[in-house]
Amino acid sequence: MTIDTHVKQTYFMKTPKFYRLSVLMPIAIILTCLAFFCSCKADETDNVLPNYDVSGTARGSQVVPAVSGTGNASIAGSYNPNNRLLTFTSSWAGLSGQPTGGGFYTGAAGVAGANLGTSWVFNGNLATSGSTSGSLTLTAQEAEELLLGRLYFTYLTAFNPGGEVRGQVITSR
Repeated sequence: MTIDTHVKQTYFMKTPKFYRLSVLMPIAIILTCLAFFCSCKADETDNVLPNYDVSGTARGSQVVPAVSGTGNASIAGSYNPNNRLLTFTSSWAGLSGQPTGGGFYTGAAGVAGANLGTSWVFNGNLATSGSTSGSLTLTAQEAEELLLGRLYFTYLTAFNPGGEVRGQVITSR
């Protein structure tokens, strides 16, 4: 390296323009990165909706047409609107016999509805009381019906194959 080149480099490094670039450039890069990462985090969480609690009580008087008896059932669980997943646990007691089937149906209170998803199938020696758990991914239309209170659950028995107990599914936050 010649003395002349060395002098030029040293002079350039001491100029205000070089100083400003060497100090301000890293600061600008750091601020840009922080803004980028902060904005990405906010976007990911802004669209997450809270879950709903799901509940309901079933009686023979809610079946269409109504059924007399002492049977009852309940349901509890959650509904995740982000992936439309309905998770539940349902219990029954006092049925006229072991449940032979059941499931979710679309329909407002007092109106017979259509089966939603896969029916619950009970095989084996079940008692007149017990419980079942599961999950079901709803379509967009089914999710809307759930939130409007137009979904119900029911249990079937050999004595009441059209439904022994029925209850509307209620959502709340």
